[in-house]
Amino acid sequence: MRKLPILGVLFLLVFIVFGASYALAAASVDFPNGKVVISSEPKSKTLTTLPFVIRNNGDTALIGIAIQSLNFLDSNGKPFTITGLVAQSSLGLGATTTGTLTVTIPSDVDLEILDKTVNVVATNVNNTNNTITVPLSVEIRIEPESCQSDPDKTEITSIDIKDPDSGDDFEVGDTISVRAEVSNRDTKDRDYKIKVLLYDVTTNKKIESEESDEVNINDGDSETVEVDLKISTDEDIDDDDEYVLFVEAYQSGKRTSTCNSESVDINIKVPSHKVAIEDSSLSPSQVSCGDSVIATVNTRNVGSSTERNVRIRAREPTMNINVLSDSFELERMGKSNDFASKSVTIPIPGDAKPGQYTFELFAEPGTANKVSEFETLQVTCEAPVTKTVLELPSFSIKATQGSLLDIPVTITNNANSEKTFTVEATAVGNFASADTKTITLAANEEGTLTLSMNVDPSSDIGSKTVLIAVKEGSTVIASKSAPVLIESKATPITGSVTVGNLFGNTKNAAVFFVIADVLLVLIALYILMLIFRRRKKE
Repeated sequence: MRKLPILGVLFLLVFIVFGASYALAAASVDFPNGKVVISSEPKSKTLTTLPFVIRNNGDTALIGIAIQSLNFLDSNGKPFTITGLVAQSSLGLGATTTGTLTVTIPSDVDLEILDKTVNVVATNVNNTNNTITVPLSVEIRIEPESCQSDPDKTEITSIDIKDPDSGDDFEVGDTISVRAEVSNRDTKDRDYKIKVLLYDVTTNKKIESEESDEVNINDGDSETVEVDLKISTDEDIDDDDEYVLFVEAYQSGKRTSTCNSESVDINIKVPSHKVAIEDSSLSPSQVSCGDSVIATVNTRNVGSSTERNVRIRAREPTMNINVLSDSFELERMGKSNDFASKSVTIPIPGDAKPGQYTFELFAEPGTANKVSEFETLQVTCEAPVTKTVLELPSFSIKATQGSLLDIPVTITNNANSEKTFTVEATAVGNFASADTKTITLAANEEGTLTLSMNVDPSSDIGSKTVLIAVKEGSTVIASKSAPVLIESKATPITGSVTVGNLFGNTKNAAVFFVIADVLLVLIALYILMLIFRRRKKE
């Protein structure tokens, strides 16, 4: 089992309520709350509490006052011992004495919170057969791994957590922004770091940790140090568990001798709907204008509900990029299919300017719980001289479900030589098939072609986007987005009849017309026969 240094023990509440038998009324215990610090050396630890007060509130004197020892095992079978001492073994009416508790703790104990009871015993001075037993309730909190708050070390380093506050609420996948004021009380300027550790004290499990960069602090001065800690999405977070955030400050390279720490309790909740991004990347991280980059996003459902229509969106406002992936499903957190890795291709415009661009990547549906990741892309191409002009219709392009979508495209070759261009149309969201055509233009020549795309009969109606890209070879030299409107497939007017539906289908209709033609010929022959017979008789 992994050994954890022990930070300390916090006795949150110690009280005594006397109530026994003959000639006893009540007794009380006053205990000043406070954090007790012990050494973190890897050996058995002994800790003595702050003194508490025992007061005899009965109507008779008490003798033989003592605290009974308690030996027990924690949840992992580790032995603990609690012993106690009182300053005076006898108390008159209304008199007080002090007591202390000593806890012996094994060095390899795990993170733990223990609720135990020891007994304070006393005897009625007027009746030695009358023994009084009063329970003393104790909460012991074992804090792992973080350095101890040692009063001796406050002379060198002190820390004050500014944010978050105790009791603040967070959700799975959130980023906790920790701010702590660190004071250098050494005699020289020193470099300091802070380390943040998030623990689930209910399950004895470390959730996450993060460390800040070095900060130089002059002797006698203080600086506010910040560090962001993201709540991991691959942990089994339980709303009912108790979570503690430990923040320690220390001189770089001297953690053992200069470290001091503080902690705050926080709440971590599981929302109904939330899709978090665990990791993301752009590949390649450096491209030329006109090339494409692939965004890969690892998503996890950290909500309590299944998400059936999740899509990844990548956007960069400077280059007017807004790309959406196909939809997919994520089961609720904790299920086997609550994770998915998805990729989306992002075309970089041919007329983009060189520089560094920041892409926002997130999962939709977009809610108040949206979690975004940001990735940077370096565009290294030279800003091109525009030699190819791409023009799209100014009018609205419409099509119906299951029909043909025609997009006229005009291209002008402003180069001083003949060029052959490949023109591609791609539907964002795959609501229609792609189309590719080529065109050859002489120097300074303008040409028009039509890109035809088959609209999916089951496509959603409404506003859509088609990406038009002009390539010379494999290089995109111009690109634009064409907005289109997909309308519902027209329904025939009720009561109208066509030959096709009258006879079931067009094949049956063709047979009908053949038969009709034959009948007409026969009728005509019959009429001619009658005419010849009549003339013959005459």
